[in-house]
Amino acid sequence: MFAFDRFSYWRVRAGQVTNEYVLGTGSRSFGSGKLTLEKRRSDVFRHWLFGLGSGDLTIHISGATREDAYIPNVLFIHSKMRVIERLIKELPTEPGPA
Repeated sequence: MFAFDRFSYWRVRAGQVTNEYVLGTGSRSFGSGKLTLEKRRSDVFRHWLFGLGSGDLTIHISGATREDAYIPNVLFIHSKMRVIERLIKELPTEPGPA
C-alpha cells in the first residue's frame, strides 16, 4: 500500500509567511500586509486543561482571492502569536553588497 503524507509547515520571516510542503515540491508565500491572525481557545479540555495552553490558529489571507489557513493545536499559542505578530510587522531586510 502506498501512502502519501501531505505534511506541511509554516515558516514566518520578517514581512513574509510561507507554507512549505515536506514531500513533493512547492511552497506558497504571502506578504504580511494581507494577513490577519485569529486565535481560538474554545475547547476547555483540549486547550486549557490537557493542552498546555494550546489553541487553534487561523490565518486569514486576503488579496485577489480570500483564503483561510487553519492550524489546529498550536502549543503555547499566546507566546507564538506575539512572535508572529512582531515578525509580520517588520520589513524584510535586504542583504548588503557582497
